[in-house]
Amino acid sequence: MGKGATSIFEADATSLYLSLNHLPGWGFREGQPGIEHGHYLHRTLHEIESEFENHRKEFKAGGGETFLKAQMAAVSKERHLNNIVSFGTTSLQSSFDGMRRRAHLQIAAMMTMLDSINEGRKQEDFARCFSQEPCYTDLDKEFLRKHGIQPVDDPEGWALIGQDSVFCEWAVADFVVKKVSEGPWPAVIISVRAEAIRKEKDLEQEPEPHEEMLPNGQTLTVFPVKMLTSAEAQHILDMVDSCEHHVFPLGLEDMTNPQSIFKGYVFNWRRMCKG
Repeated sequence: MGKGATSIFEADATSLYLSLNHLPGWGFREGQPGIEHGHYLHRTLHEIESEFENHRKEFKAGGGETFLKAQMAAVSKERHLNNIVSFGTTSLQSSFDGMRRRAHLQIAAMMTMLDSINEGRKQEDFARCFSQEPCYTDLDKEFLRKHGIQPVDDPEGWALIGQDSVFCEWAVADFVVKKVSEGPWPAVIISVRAEAIRKEKDLEQEPEPHEEMLPNGQTLTVFPVKMLTSAEAQHILDMVDSCEHHVFPLGLEDMTNPQSIFKGYVFNWRRMCKG
């Protein structure tokens, strides 16, 4: 932190990014235009690499590497996977420590899966990994490419998903799994929302408006927007119910306090293509 700085924003934040948060199902805040903002931190590629290596060790210590290697070995015996397609990791330069940490851990998960898929394959038969995230900076993209992950812009990611894909929903958004369920059902679905929908008993329950306290002390009313119809939710259920379900290990669920990085995430994979 620089001399005289009293917060991370004074010391590190260099630029503001804006993104729409009034996506289907995300709701909106009364009196706000549906835009949220965050800050990017000063980072060099070396600093991102160093931070990533620390979180990669954490991912391994939490059981993530062992878990995903075992799952990918099982899938690879029955399916010839072509690619990994990821949505919503956020930026590795995010000023929010928890979000940045989550991004590092999710990228560690993708790299583990990619290495596992390609183990024993000839280079010309290697699977590829793609990541779609609107908040990526040029430095994020440089880091990802260096580690074998190709960043793509919307809507490129959707077109890459096929029946032999690994689909990663990191954004915790209903519209992401809804869109995937409308196309070819991927071989592997890593998702928290699909699992939540699978466990919901009453798909017709309407969310209630509620009050939200902002950092400046102002109270605003949030009006949630219902994301899924019963038919849409059922289609997602059909997609994941045809899979085997494996919950991410508890060691990973306990890695972040109070909010877990991988809590609720399930590794779903299908033995036979449906849909």
